[in-house]
Amino acid sequence: MNCKPGDLAVIVSSHPGSECNIGTFVTVVEPLGAENGRWAFERASRPLKMVDRSGRLAPSWVTSSFDDPPHICGLLDRFLRPIRGVSETIEAPASLETV
Repeated sequence: MNCKPGDLAVIVSSHPGSECNIGTFVTVVEPLGAENGRWAFERASRPLKMVDRSGRLAPSWVTSSFDDPPHICGLLDRFLRPIRGVSETIEAPASLETV
């Protein structure tokens, strides 16, 4: 597994039809039920297009796994890359040297 609960992650791949989600940041919440390798998410940096691969449901746009009840959508772990080890604050240099 790439991610763990609480991780900030970026979507790096997707199923066909939802490629527009690549590059979106999400917060990983918890594993989804017995489906190994699928994560619930929240706080997407922009709405995500969720596509029902069976073709029975119309696509929906969500910012959380729980936005479209009774359907709980998730993201596959292999489509996510966690962002870790990044300082929460970025300091500007004291001075900039000009050439």
